[in-house]
Amino acid sequence: MAAASGASAAGLGGLLGELAAKADADAIAQQAEQLKSLEQRLTRLSAQNQSLQKTMGDLQARLADAEASRYANPLVYAMAALVLLLLAVVAALLWRQRGLQKESDWLKAAAAESDAPRAATPEVRSVVRPSARRSVRRAGDGGRPGGCGRGGRGRGAGGHPA
Repeated sequence: MAAASGASAAGLGGLLGELAAKADADAIAQQAEQLKSLEQRLTRLSAQNQSLQKTMGDLQARLADAEASRYANPLVYAMAALVLLLLAVVAALLWRQRGLQKESDWLKAAAAESDAPRAATPEVRSVVRPSARRSVRRAGDGGRPGGCGRGGRGRGAGGHPA
């Protein structure tokens, strides 16, 4: 029995050894498969990374070109200056036209006043009697006929007829 039990123990140990070896082989095969899968993923990610790096380099180059040519073109500045100049000219012309319009309105009003009939304005008559005018005149020239008393020939101080 002891021999049988030793043989069975040896057979059992061998069986366990085989099972352990088989389990190790399966684990190793599974690990190898996982390693192969990881290597494939790493290769794909590396290719994607290179593609993205290339695309990013291209985009950076395009951005640098766009920024460099954005304001470097003198034609843009010349056109902007021309637009500002034209706006100033238009503003000056509008200001001048408005001034001319005001002057034209004033002239039209003055022309309308001069064209108005004279009968519309009342005639002012003197309320001073003619005899009173003579007395005022004589009082102003010192009471002498003909003017200021110098020469008495009808001429005023300046030599013009009174």
